[in-house]
Amino acid sequence: MQPTQIATIIESLGKAYIFADLDNSLIFSDPGQGGTNLHQVCTDFEGKPNAFVNDKQLRFLRSLIAMGELVPTTARSTKSFNLVSLPSFNGYAIVSHGAIILTPDGTPENRWLKRTQALAVQEEESFARLLESLTAHSRDLGLEASERIVRDCELPIFLKASVSKDSGIQLGPLLNRVREDLPLPGWRFSDHEYYIEIVPPYARKGLAVQWFLEEIADKNRSFTVAVGDMLTDLDFAGLCDYIITPAQSQIAWTLFDITSTS
Repeated sequence: MQPTQIATIIESLGKAYIFADLDNSLIFSDPGQGGTNLHQVCTDFEGKPNAFVNDKQLRFLRSLIAMGELVPTTARSTKSFNLVSLPSFNGYAIVSHGAIILTPDGTPENRWLKRTQALAVQEEESFARLLESLTAHSRDLGLEASERIVRDCELPIFLKASVSKDSGIQLGPLLNRVREDLPLPGWRFSDHEYYIEIVPPYARKGLAVQWFLEEIADKNRSFTVAVGDMLTDLDFAGLCDYIITPAQSQIAWTLFDITSTS
């Protein structure tokens, strides 16, 4: 095949899609881990800077955007995602652990929203029981973990309990008690050191990415790329042609452990 023929084929291919987790994949919250020349890309709800990129990450982000269509795929709610400022981004986004898909104008994709609304109704009792269990066990353990249901578009997305990053308090025992109390099938119980999450079956990045590829994406797309750092990101990464993970990530550490013991 001649170079001109290859160039013609490449020109005929659709755009690539890059489904990218944000926190600790493209951006980070601890300014101490990024070195010098940090660029603020996000604030908290009070306007204080709380997420950054360094020069390497900025170049990487620009490379992703040049490659095709970047689709942020994040656990952040719509409100939290809207506080993130990504250069040259104005497209679709998958937020709230995949429970919500935002269109380029920033509004929820209505078909996916109706799907989430219907499934959320089925889990109302489970949310109430889990919150009651979280609160009771937190009190029994002598914790002040601000237990709550996180909502987006007025829908329950997941439960969360958290303490200050610097408190040194471990929330794993609280999570284990709730999981033993209510071992609900399909729910994901995750320990992130200073906060824990309990996520319903309908809030999954993989489900949202699969639906996006079937219902929204250009059917002539050339390839797909996943960017993520947590093992939970593999549920959408496995749907893509290529996977990228930071060297300092849960995915990479797990792979290093496997290869070092094999």
